Amino acid sequence: MSNRQDRGRGLLLMMGAGICWSLSGIIVRNTSVSNNWEVVFWRSCFSFLFLAGWLGLTHGREVIPELRRVGWIGLVSGALFATMITFFLLALTLTTVANTQAIVCLAPFTGALAGWVLLRERLPVRTCIAMAFALAGVTLMFVESLGTGRMLGNAVALFVPLAYGVNVALLRKSHAQGDMVMAVLIGSFISALVTLPLAWPFQVSSHDLTLLAFMGVVQLAIGCILLVRATPHLTAAEISLIGLMESLLAPLWVWVGVGERPSNTALIGGVIVIGSLLLNEVFALRRKALFQV
Repeated sequence: MSNRQDRGRGLLLMMGAGICWSLSGIIVRNTSVSNNWEVVFWRSCFSFLFLAGWLGLTHGREVIPELRRVGWIGLVSGALFATMITFFLLALTLTTVANTQAIVCLAPFTGALAGWVLLRERLPVRTCIAMAFALAGVTLMFVESLGTGRMLGNAVALFVPLAYGVNVALLRKSHAQGDMVMAVLIGSFISALVTLPLAWPFQVSSHDLTLLAFMGVVQLAIGCILLVRATPHLTAAEISLIGLMESLLAPLWVWVGVGERPSNTALIGGVIVIGSLLLNEVFALRRKALFQV
């Protein structure tokens, strides 16, 4: 397969991942489960079961050696994935989808910052400027959430990009070998295990269970598989840029589907965050193209 075909395949895979991830908000808003922990548990449980079956089919008898191959790096990465899985869904139940997605948009910035701190990777001036604007956008949303009961949800959402940044830096530093879908499997297992006592007793209906099964399999597991499979074919900048599909589509699905319109202040804050990330990645890609000419 040529480089052009590889890149085209990577683009399609990453676009698919973004679309899958964008479905979380609309699914949560259409469930009637009152216990937030139960939502997290079932999503993580179905993700784990699907990934276990997927890895069993793709690796056969080598699935256990493959799991061992990721070693302690896979365990730590799995714990960070569990943090992202758990806190993201909790944030959706505590604040608006638009606020959650805009804050999660900080993930590429936290990844760059973690790379600078832990790996001594150079942080471009354009990224520093973009991070400052993104921080201003998030600050607007936090100010807007004062007195609305959304402050906790915004704070919970911040754990997702923080965990992402550390996870990326860890994987880069350690040059992990093996199928890193295993780390997502570990993360799903940890999330389900931790939230089980808090989710009990179960009160989910058959309708809600169907939605949460779809969420665990399609929105989480398949989305993460597509991401892992896309990474060999795309640059980090391209992945970050295409991954914005999630943050752009998720509030739209909820707005159209259940009428959850973000406040004007939250919209402005979200536009600042997403716009700063877009400009940062576009300038990065243009600079790379110029040097390749």
